[in-house]
Amino acid sequence: SFSTAVNKSATRHAVYLEGGRNNAFTVVFASNSEISGSGLYALDSDTNTLTQSTVWGGQRGVWLDAGSDYNAVSLSTMIGSASRGFYAAASDSNTVTLSYMWGGAYGAWLNTGSDYNVVSLSTMIGGTNIGFYAIAADSNAVTQSVMRGGNYGAFADPGADRNSISFSTMIGSTQYGFVASSADSNTITGSYLWGSVRGIFLDNGSDYNAISLSSAVGNSDYGLYTNGSDSNTVTQSYLWGGLRGAWLDTGSDRNAISLSTMIGSSSYGLYAADADSNSVTQSYMWGGSYGAILNTGSDYNAVSLSTMIGNASVGFYAVGSDSNTVTQSYMWGGVRGA
Repeated sequence: SFSTAVNKSATRHAVYLEGGRNNAFTVVFASNSEISGSGLYALDSDTNTLTQSTVWGGQRGVWLDAGSDYNAVSLSTMIGSASRGFYAAASDSNTVTLSYMWGGAYGAWLNTGSDYNVVSLSTMIGGTNIGFYAIAADSNAVTQSVMRGGNYGAFADPGADRNSISFSTMIGSTQYGFVASSADSNTITGSYLWGSVRGIFLDNGSDYNAISLSSAVGNSDYGLYTNGSDSNTVTQSYLWGGLRGAWLDTGSDRNAISLSTMIGSSSYGLYAADADSNSVTQSYMWGGSYGAILNTGSDYNAVSLSTMIGNASVGFYAVGSDSNTVTQSYMWGGVRGA
């Protein structure tokens, strides 16, 4: 058997919980077609379950509002026509598994104070913008899931720290696979990231993030791009860009790349500009033009136990850069090695 809840009010929701505890919704169809409506809304409601259900709203499919903790959604579809498939605000320790989230703009959004939530074995699609979005939301986990957005696959905005994404796929149809902006200590492991422009973008003071055992592809631009972001690590990963494999830009210092491959199809495998004290070890850099370039103001960087190949020009090239070291490495260029 199944149940149906339909509401067409802009100020009401098809299913409404306030202070609800231990409720179970199974095989439910909940619909609110109004532009600001939600299929299911929960406020200060804990340990409820939703399974084998379809929840549709003009704005949001499922909305877990302040203090809605330890709820579980499984085997369900959440659709928010205008905005978000799944939305949590100041709601902790909820789980979503084996579910599909589609929003006109965002597939899933974890807003301020939504911590320790877990999404697994699920799909998040953001029609015009982002598949999975987190802002000021910490210690959440996404695993074995797909995130695709019209712009970005996954986006960690300011204060989204200590989150993890593992064994997942992130696709940015027109921009980037994954973006972090002022977001620290996040991890990506065993994942595939594809962006029409860039695979991974660490921006504006995104520090201490770790990427491992992953592939990042920037179709037209860079596999990895960092801007003003420090102390990040990339290990056992593949970075491919239509232009550059990896670009460490202004103020990106003390980053470490190891046991990785960086390929810049038409330009450079690795490019650093005004970026200091970074290290590359046991890695392979290939560029259509240069293998690796340290440009003006890139000082105290170290490359060791690595290979740099510049197909048309130079394997390793430094200009206006001081106190850098290259040890136990192989450099080959169509014109010269270094």
